[in-house]
Amino acid sequence: METRAYQLEIVKRALFSNTLVSLPTGLGKTFIAAVVMYNFYRWFPESKIVFMAPTKPLVAQQITACHGIVGIPASETAEMNGGVPPTRRRGLWKERRVFFCTPHILNNDLRSGVIDDAVRRSISLLVIDEAHKATGQYAYVGAIQQLANASACFRVLGLSATPGSDADKVQDVIDNTMACALEVRTDEDPDVKRYTHTRLVEENIVKLGKFVGDLQKKYFALIAPVFNWLKQRGLVFAKDVAGLNSYHMQLARDKTESPEFLRRGRVDPGYAKMMIGLMQSLLMSGKLLASYGVSGFRDAIVAMRDKAARDPGKRGWAVFVKGAPYRGFVRMLDDMIASGSTKHPKIAR
Repeated sequence: METRAYQLEIVKRALFSNTLVSLPTGLGKTFIAAVVMYNFYRWFPESKIVFMAPTKPLVAQQITACHGIVGIPASETAEMNGGVPPTRRRGLWKERRVFFCTPHILNNDLRSGVIDDAVRRSISLLVIDEAHKATGQYAYVGAIQQLANASACFRVLGLSATPGSDADKVQDVIDNTMACALEVRTDEDPDVKRYTHTRLVEENIVKLGKFVGDLQKKYFALIAPVFNWLKQRGLVFAKDVAGLNSYHMQLARDKTESPEFLRRGRVDPGYAKMMIGLMQSLLMSGKLLASYGVSGFRDAIVAMRDKAARDPGKRGWAVFVKGAPYRGFVRMLDDMIASGSTKHPKIAR
């Protein structure tokens, strides 16, 4: 492989510091991650390395890079996904050294004990693709926190083409990934410009259509009681659920710590934060419907039920997922998926 100065510089930094890398698409973030993983694989022969990405195609891309470019043997690696039963995953975590998975798999296996203490402490490197997702309740955050709480000694490498739209968002990602170094390049940086190519970007606006639009309205009606609970306590001021976004929820969380809110004492701040977290998860799930369609949306809704079952502190979550409206909504989604009437309009486009 050709030696590119910016890649070599980023790799050197990433070996010795928890590093957040912001590099435009097509300039070799995958290659940088593979080289860092290969060095840790050689330096710490008893340790384990985990690469996480939000989707299976991104996971597969990194597997190809590690096997085909840097030569990490396939016999030492494992792709972990929901199709591999927990009993088998427990054995793989002990037997193999390099793992490729979505953050939900790692987070769930850490929480459930599928990954035991010895394996936790043996993880030396955690690579996070699409690191800008490491905010709020996303599984990246939980996985990193669980490893840190287990006194594991591990390096973190975060990769993203777009780390955030404002300073506060970027700082949140930095905090959640424990990054202490930033490596940022744009298309115009001198050491990068020679490797960029002219791109023609054509924007296609696809209307959601009646099917997705109607389902979205039903979902807003389902989560309206949570919105109303927050609004009645002065935590949100949007007109309706459709007007809420993650910024509003951050403001709501800040309000629970304000002297005025604490002085009023209308609700326990901890319980209020738990309900705000519920609303955040509901909003994130709703975005999946608009972006990806019914199947991913349904998986996110059901995952909330699993979270509520595992965490006794999520009382408000438990009340929500045990209610008849929630259970009826999930059944409706299951029927849609079974009938095959779930195609997103952007797929046809």
